[in-house]
Amino acid sequence: GSLSEEYDQYLAFYLPALQKHLAEKGWLQSYVQHVYDECGESSAETYNLLVQRIKKYAPWIRIIDAVSTEKVLASVDIMVPLYGAPFTRKAEAERERVNGKELWFYTCIASSPLNRFISEPLTHPRLLHWVNFQTKTTGYLHWGYNWWIGRKNPIEGRFQLRPGDEWIVYPKPGGVLDSIRYEAMLEGLQDHELLVSLAARDAEAAARIGKSLGRPSKTAKAPAPRRDSVEALRTARRELLQALSN
Repeated sequence: GSLSEEYDQYLAFYLPALQKHLAEKGWLQSYVQHVYDECGESSAETYNLLVQRIKKYAPWIRIIDAVSTEKVLASVDIMVPLYGAPFTRKAEAERERVNGKELWFYTCIASSPLNRFISEPLTHPRLLHWVNFQTKTTGYLHWGYNWWIGRKNPIEGRFQLRPGDEWIVYPKPGGVLDSIRYEAMLEGLQDHELLVSLAARDAEAAARIGKSLGRPSKTAKAPAPRRDSVEALRTARRELLQALSN
């Protein structure tokens, strides 16, 4: 098991060598280590003990994981809750408590406020990076980028989960084939860079424009404007470019 004496001996041999190699190559700041995906309540104690062992042998290697319980937030250097998860505010508090701790988010099968499903408008994958700006999160964890393992021809779109959830690019000889959803995410990243540039000059304007988009709440008592529409996106981006020009 992950806490056995044999495994501890392996970690004691491998991790210091890995950390030394990364440091010699100048890669320590670029490398992050995944431990356990979507750790929940039942495995939190084991997860925390395992991270303690990893940090014992490689204290400078950063830990990143999609997490599903607040009980492991203190163990993770880059916390990645599901977008819209109820304990996200506690992850934000942990980020503020510990200098240098990062907060990302990810989307998955669950019905997040925004996602990258084929059935969703193309504004949604683009707006994910407006959410990065709104929430001051510094990254987005791809689920899934290319999870077509075991599929003979993913071009046919035979998803096991919700269509569009398992991959956003497709295989081709020697590489991957782009998708319009992935291109929309790229445009969202470009929007994010524009918002960051504006924030450096006029933080108030950037915050106002950044908050103007998003998916309308399903629980709104009155019909809300379509803040995820193409028209709303174009209006916000035009205002963003005008503010930068000024």
